[in-house]
Amino acid sequence: MEVIYNEARIRTAVEFLIYKIRNEVDLSNPTYICVLDGGVPFFKDMTRYLPSGNCLYIKASSYKGNIKSDGGVDISVPYDLDKELSDNILIFDDIWDTGCTCINIIDMLLRIRPEAKITTIVALHRDISISSSKYAAFTTKSRDFFAGYGMDNNGRDRNLPYIYAVKEDEVFPS
Repeated sequence: MEVIYNEARIRTAVEFLIYKIRNEVDLSNPTYICVLDGGVPFFKDMTRYLPSGNCLYIKASSYKGNIKSDGGVDISVPYDLDKELSDNILIFDDIWDTGCTCINIIDMLLRIRPEAKITTIVALHRDISISSSKYAAFTTKSRDFFAGYGMDNNGRDRNLPYIYAVKEDEVFPS
């Protein structure tokens, strides 16, 4: 296992990102959205230092037991979003890979609240997609599959406090 970002480096990057967001993003009456399952550790680390807001959780997945996304996204929302959303939405996710997950969530949110300002914030941005997240703790050009700090290796290792590159022989069976 090759650790790419250790716990101390993640903490430093998150602290810098919080500072940047507090200085660049309108945080009045925010709705914070955590993309489940992978976004949980990052969401927790980020929102505890941001102003109070409405916290929502949306289940979304584009991997479905594979180490590559097939481009489709399953989204599950346990709320009446029309009643829950403010006009200032911040989406937190673990990784911006192809962008499919966040783009599909943004499209869904804009159908409900077309005037909303939506900001995406991710722990890891893969700088090879044609679209991008506005804010990222880390950016990589690596095509490796990652796990840890919310990202999973076929359901495992989300709880690890670091991010590692998964080698082919380290992929857990689905």
